[in-house]
Amino acid sequence: MVFSKLSKTLSTEHGNSRNLLLKGLFGVIGLMTLLLGACIFYIVQGTINAKTRYSVSTFTPQGKVPQWTDLSITFSESIIDNSRVGTEVPAEALRFTPAVQGTARWIAPDRIGFFLDAPLAPAAQYTVTFARDLNPSEAFLLTGQKEFKFATEPFIVQQARMEFSTDDTREYAIGSGTIAFNYPVTIADLKAHLSIERNDGTEIPYQFETQSVTARTVTFLTKRIKRGSADQEIKIKVAESFKCTGGQIGLEKVHVTPVILRGKGTLGVTYSDVRESDGTPYISVSFSAPVLSDTTKSYIELTPAVDYQVTSNYRNIKIHGDFKRRTTYTLKIRRGLTARNDAVLKQDYLTKLRIPDIDPQLRFIGDGFFLARKGRLNLGIATINVKRLELEIEKVFANNLIYVAKLERWRRRSDNLGKPIHSEVLDIPTQLNEEVTTPISLEDYLSDEHLGIFKVVARNAERWWDSAHQWVLITDLGISAKRAGDNLYVWVKSLATGAPVPSARVKLISDNNQTLLSGTTNWAGFAKFTDVAEKTEDFTPFM
Repeated sequence: MVFSKLSKTLSTEHGNSRNLLLKGLFGVIGLMTLLLGACIFYIVQGTINAKTRYSVSTFTPQGKVPQWTDLSITFSESIIDNSRVGTEVPAEALRFTPAVQGTARWIAPDRIGFFLDAPLAPAAQYTVTFARDLNPSEAFLLTGQKEFKFATEPFIVQQARMEFSTDDTREYAIGSGTIAFNYPVTIADLKAHLSIERNDGTEIPYQFETQSVTARTVTFLTKRIKRGSADQEIKIKVAESFKCTGGQIGLEKVHVTPVILRGKGTLGVTYSDVRESDGTPYISVSFSAPVLSDTTKSYIELTPAVDYQVTSNYRNIKIHGDFKRRTTYTLKIRRGLTARNDAVLKQDYLTKLRIPDIDPQLRFIGDGFFLARKGRLNLGIATINVKRLELEIEKVFANNLIYVAKLERWRRRSDNLGKPIHSEVLDIPTQLNEEVTTPISLEDYLSDEHLGIFKVVARNAERWWDSAHQWVLITDLGISAKRAGDNLYVWVKSLATGAPVPSARVKLISDNNQTLLSGTTNWAGFAKFTDVAEKTEDFTPFM
């Protein structure tokens, strides 16, 4: 029994020792695992910290944008070298929702430009997300905000109006209406969302006068409406959620425009507003029946007083005068005015109309295309109510001249045909509502590149969609050519001196950019090409 107890005691002690050993081994393994994990963490963290972190400094434009607009994204760091400027950014790097058609290119070491190939959808909200593909290498890491939003203008009814004409008995009237939208609409869709209603909700039948499938301004005629002795309110209603053609977001709420069908024998003012003609403001007034300008003038009062003239065209009159910008005029048309059909204005018409500032404008002065290479290379730009201009200059590569000459939309960017060489913002000394001329010397910007075709774009910094452009050819060579029989004669002279230019290389290029003829001028600046028909066969000479 003693031996048995001793054996159990030794066995127990051995088991306890083995358990302690196992626990110690597991503890060591766990400690090593923690140390290994910490090492991996610090290695990874060190690798991340070693990367060049950059973020989006500016994304323009944001908010509301026109359908044709180019995007500019500037980063906090230069993340490519100059050799890659002008190259395309991977399509997956910028994800647009909904999708857009265009190309993203590096236009500077720290800036990307996105240039549309097709207009943005009307009344649409867009989201741009930057993906990992934007990083030019593993050495860069994009941080900060990666998602930006912009939208095209919401869909709205800009104006709705209706005027009435009576039949010979004056018992019935027909409404002639116009509805203007800020985007084209599909006429068939509008038919399902437009109603003409009396004040009690009764619908008045109508038909469209507009014959096209889509239109921004739509006209319609109502069926005959019975007149009474009292005025009637008629409503033009465009239903909520009606969408423009290709639009994503419809009208936020139902649009209602009330108009008054005057009772028999009553003359009414349909509308009055301020309009412009060749930069000169005038007041337009429409009546419910035709009026005469000579009769109408004696019933009109303007405060503050101003000399004016009145012209009439059926139911409309125009009041022309020396109206001052930023001035509010009170227009009063006294009761008693009688229309051609003997309808009478039974109450004074009183309204206030403000003459607005001239809309911001900019244009290049003159239509000149050529600038002498050895001149001052001056351009002039005229602006009205523009405070700051964004100036951009692009140079077109010589082998792309054919494509430039055939551009259908010369106002579009041509960066894929050349390269941007300069951009800056110019402050304009404004004079309110006055045209200001600002000289621009291209010599200050072109350095040693005083040769070739350039596109100069001036853009209102506060209204991206307001821009002007000028194509400029800087050269000292003037060329004249004459075809005689099967020969082509070419003369090249200096624009600066008028002297012949010897050793000038002359090419005739087809419309698909193929060189058909090539030669060099002699001492007299003259080059002759023979057998022209044979050498240009199956091609169309273009330049």
